[in-house]
Amino acid sequence: AVEKHHEHGWPPHLPSQCPIVQLKSERSSSLAHSKFEAILAPWTPSKAVEKHHEHGWPPHLPSQWVEFKLFEKPLALHLYLPPHSCHPPGVIKGLVMGEVLRIFQLCSHDSDIDDYLSEFFRRLLDRGYQAESLCPLFIKAVANAENYLSLSEVQRRKIKEAKAEANKRRVYLKIPYHPSDISRKDIQHLWYNLVANPDGKTPFNQLATNNLSPIGPGLAKMPVDQLIIAYRRAPNLGNLLSYRKIDDRGLKVSSFID
Repeated sequence: AVEKHHEHGWPPHLPSQCPIVQLKSERSSSLAHSKFEAILAPWTPSKAVEKHHEHGWPPHLPSQWVEFKLFEKPLALHLYLPPHSCHPPGVIKGLVMGEVLRIFQLCSHDSDIDDYLSEFFRRLLDRGYQAESLCPLFIKAVANAENYLSLSEVQRRKIKEAKAEANKRRVYLKIPYHPSDISRKDIQHLWYNLVANPDGKTPFNQLATNNLSPIGPGLAKMPVDQLIIAYRRAPNLGNLLSYRKIDDRGLKVSSFID
């Protein structure tokens, strides 16, 4: 990663987050040290530090490796988290899983990881989420992040390809969220019993299609294994008070050119 960015004039300007560049396990390796020193050789340390300090990105430069942590803009855009009442159920899981993985990936020190996780947890509490529901999510997210970072690039690529293939075999039911509507569990129950795997009938993903396929006409199966309930939020006061209709029926730009 260091060599790749060095070829393009690394380090880049990264206003909201910084990459991990660390040699924790290779600190005793003379080969790793010499390789890293060769990369840093063209730099003038004082100029490099001054340059990135101007951009709000002061790196900590120890003797033989570079370590980073998150950088949060003074505008406090990192504080924008959806309140508990703003989104339908299910949003918080992806938010926690993604942010925890981001913290693990972008921090070099365990102490920084602990600090940012605690701060993230506190900010969610301030926005109306309950500790009883957040704790299991954080435990699962930390285990997921540690497991993901322990994988090799080949293993990560295989997981990504498997997820991409699974995404192709899903259908989405997009509906507005309302707490009084039928629950996701009930919808999934109806889908499974009436469509995906009805009693005494062929499962949905085993039905033959009439589309032509490489294996022959009528031999392809329905490429659907899963139903995803995709909620969209209901209209709120922002939609009412901030409503605007842009009139685009004016003259074309070309009409003003002689």
